[in-house]
Amino acid sequence: MCFPACTESESDVEVIYVEEDSVQYSFFVAGHVYGNPMHYSPGLYKTFRDQIPFFAEEEKLEFGVFAGDVVPNPTVEFFDSAIVAMNEFPVPITIAPGNHDRGSLFNSYFPEYSSESKNGDLSIYLAPDFCMIDGEQLEFFETQIARCDSFTNIFVFFHELLWWAPDNKFKGIRVNWEPEYNPDGNFWQDIHPALDSLENQVYLIAGDLGGTK
Repeated sequence: MCFPACTESESDVEVIYVEEDSVQYSFFVAGHVYGNPMHYSPGLYKTFRDQIPFFAEEEKLEFGVFAGDVVPNPTVEFFDSAIVAMNEFPVPITIAPGNHDRGSLFNSYFPEYSSESKNGDLSIYLAPDFCMIDGEQLEFFETQIARCDSFTNIFVFFHELLWWAPDNKFKGIRVNWEPEYNPDGNFWQDIHPALDSLENQVYLIAGDLGGTK
């Protein structure tokens, strides 16, 4: 299997090859699964749902993650239709909510933020608001980091590319909507130092890509 890694320029792509025999388990991540921001309908993006047979064939697939913007609007109709579509997948799916999802209604359907351990690895699902992780959620994050010694890999999922800014080295990446990005977000002040101090292999995975050109 091979995985393309995102870099600063579209022409500079690192491809990582993984021997099939070395894979203990796998998961998929998808962002902006409601699809085209100009033409959407209840349920998940049809082209994405068409990939369900592919996922069903993956014997070592254990879970999936929707990294934000599961619905175009946080209404009962859209959430109910998204849940129907989610139940078609062969593995359980966890949501790290995006700006189109977050709010009291989302929290009545799903945990706002959470974590789970599988196969010696820890997955953390966060819900930054305007690029901020603070208050009780920051305390939750710090609690998870404090127990990382017992895990091999740490996967942290969220929607916005919290490390991105229009004037830093990641500026070449095209996020979906720049006004959603807070120049005073606390990733570099609070989140990055905590993760950088770990000896684990840490992966940050965001889903705010691909909704526009």
